[in-house]
Amino acid sequence: MMGPRMGRAALLLACTAALLLPAAGSPARVGSLDLVLHASRTPTGAQLARSVTIVNQRAQLLGGSGIDVTSRGGNEIVVHVDGISDPKRAKTLLASRGLLQLYDLEAALAGRSIDAHGFPVAARRPPRTTRATAVLRCGGGTFVCPGVVGSPVKRWFYYLVKGRPPITGADLIRGQTRADTDPSTGEPVVLLRLDNRGQLAFRRVTAAEAQRGKKLWLRGGRLDATTHFQHIAIAIDRRIVSTPSVDFTQYPNGIDAANGIQITGLHGSPDAKGLALLLKSGTLPVRFTIER
Repeated sequence: MMGPRMGRAALLLACTAALLLPAAGSPARVGSLDLVLHASRTPTGAQLARSVTIVNQRAQLLGGSGIDVTSRGGNEIVVHVDGISDPKRAKTLLASRGLLQLYDLEAALAGRSIDAHGFPVAARRPPRTTRATAVLRCGGGTFVCPGVVGSPVKRWFYYLVKGRPPITGADLIRGQTRADTDPSTGEPVVLLRLDNRGQLAFRRVTAAEAQRGKKLWLRGGRLDATTHFQHIAIAIDRRIVSTPSVDFTQYPNGIDAANGIQITGLHGSPDAKGLALLLKSGTLPVRFTIER
């Protein structure tokens, strides 16, 4: 469920090893990291410069030293970092686009991704898209996927969504994003703060979900309310990592995010730090792959 916790709206976010590779059980040998990031399409000069800045900041947040991040040939970024203890995880974080999107899940699902009763339907193959739609995926070890029984979910499932996400990384106050520990549970969390537009959008989305969930509950005979809770889909790079629900019995008018959002349900401190790193540094304007 989603609601205020310690003065913040609590979002349940299950990051998996495939997304933010956790540190290994035993300490790795600290060493140097060299890699080349290749743009999926030729970026503008401004986009490439912005990408260099973001990758440089990520290298700093990883605790690296001797950092050298430069552009090459108009579509590549050459990276050298010393003092890296987990090169595989560092490569994943440096190359990730870091695109954060929050959808009103049931309202955004389109086509065969939602049934006649308003419940999500998971497809085993990516559906076709149009200019007005996109595909989100879920699985690869994620705790829970919409419309899928069992946990964790190892295989991949796909969902067609329409429209633009009401909340994105552009709505974050990135300087106030940080990994932390919940003093009441001792679990790692990531703390976010939304700007004014993001706060209004969050309140509007959660209010719409509360109202829609209550209508479905009344129409269904007022049985188990939890079966009609609506969900927010939290996606990073078009991968659903969590679908927290809005309890309309507790928050009939939506959730106030003025004091920030707390993301919980992480696998450990490395996940929290990795997620905070991506959200704090910003979204790469173009996609990059690691040159083999």
